[in-house]
Amino acid sequence: MLITTSRRPGRLARAIGREFATVIPKSDYLPRGSKPVERVAAAARSRGQKTVLIVESSSRRAPGFRFIEVGNVGWRWLDAMVELGEVKLRRGNRRDRSKDLKIYSEGKTPREFAEWIGKLFGAATVEKLPAAGVVVLVTSDDGIGVRFKVFPNDIVGPAFRVTAFGNLPKDKPATE
Repeated sequence: MLITTSRRPGRLARAIGREFATVIPKSDYLPRGSKPVERVAAAARSRGQKTVLIVESSSRRAPGFRFIEVGNVGWRWLDAMVELGEVKLRRGNRRDRSKDLKIYSEGKTPREFAEWIGKLFGAATVEKLPAAGVVVLVTSDDGIGVRFKVFPNDIVGPAFRVTAFGNLPKDKPATE
């Protein structure tokens, strides 16, 4: 997965993107700058990435994620979005990333989110906490909470609350 930001990102969007790249296996962070979406898609294609995660954040808007699917020739916006509430950054630098990401959830709504985001991340959801490796913990404490952990006891990556997720309404235009 290629991870980048929206066209005019806030500092938080850039920080979230860099941290995600440290915990999502086989991912790269690409600073967006003034690159149009076509150049971001071309960069993903040249790196063998099929999905682009765009971290959106500005002083006027809460942080969130949008996604692009990259094909052999073109690209398209996926009608999927995640809106975030509170975000905590770990500011860690984890170079020895796992090659495999698992998603573990507790409860019905967190399970729905875990399965939905697992499809976008290309990660498997698991019924039991694994003894080792990178795990995305999805909980239902005050909404949907997400943390990244390298078992047995190392917390890595951003932790955040999801305020909304799902498919965009069909009449909502894709924006940058």
